[in-house]
Amino acid sequence: MTGLKRVFTFQEELRADPAFLTAIQEATLDPEEKVFGLKGTHGLLGTEEWWSNVRSGVIRSFVKEGVVMEVMNADSAEYEPSFEMDVDGGQYEYHQCFVNDRADLALYRPGARVKMIVALDEGKSLDEHGKTRYLDLVLEVFVST
Repeated sequence: MTGLKRVFTFQEELRADPAFLTAIQEATLDPEEKVFGLKGTHGLLGTEEWWSNVRSGVIRSFVKEGVVMEVMNADSAEYEPSFEMDVDGGQYEYHQCFVNDRADLALYRPGARVKMIVALDEGKSLDEHGKTRYLDLVLEVFVST
């Protein structure tokens, strides 16, 4: 089997786009904001407290793996590229092609293996059943080389 290359880390994304991090943190801290932002139960996104809670498992995370079936919008400047993935077990999902370096987009191709590490953090709003809504935050992505 070919090796996996780490093509995305959430930490690098947050460092590269501090305005994004600030917007999420402000929405989290704003008591008037009822929809956008995270609840902040286990720390403010991107802080050492938050990352510590991710590492310790207080903020749950899971691994999702599969094979790229199709890549969409790979040559478009207008749309972010995305891909269809056959998740081990025969389920199909669509995901954004997460990369920190756009040169790594070429690794997303049919037949490539993808491994995503995803954290679940509480959103501010509830789901349609009045229960806690969890947001998937992609922490790391690896693609076969």
